[in-house]
Amino acid sequence: MNSEETKQILDFVAAADGRNVTAQTYGAWHLVIGHLGFDITRNATLMALQDTDIRWVEPKHILAKVAKLVAAKEADERRERALTAQVENQGSAMPNCKHGKGLLYCDPCCHQAAINAGLIANKPYRMKTNV
Repeated sequence: MNSEETKQILDFVAAADGRNVTAQTYGAWHLVIGHLGFDITRNATLMALQDTDIRWVEPKHILAKVAKLVAAKEADERRERALTAQVENQGSAMPNCKHGKGLLYCDPCCHQAAINAGLIANKPYRMKTNV
């Protein structure tokens, strides 16, 4: 916000609670809340004035209400993204090997895949035999 917008916010608060405002008050409020956007600050100020737990609105109350508004907006955006997200395609089924089995269920083919990936040394596959 610029200083004129901060002045509008503080004038709104002063009109609501009857406080006396000086040039120093405008400057102090601008230092505390001047980095915020005008629209969200105006909404936060209204929320702070409506809050029954706040007797005298201070800049810290407006900062807290802005944080709530931002969190609510982010939650709405996450919810909207979740509702409109496209379902990702599931992975394809396991490819069949030359022996007609699933690649990971065929010991010779699984062994060759590990060799091709460089995970094991290139040695011929030997079936274990029960003796």
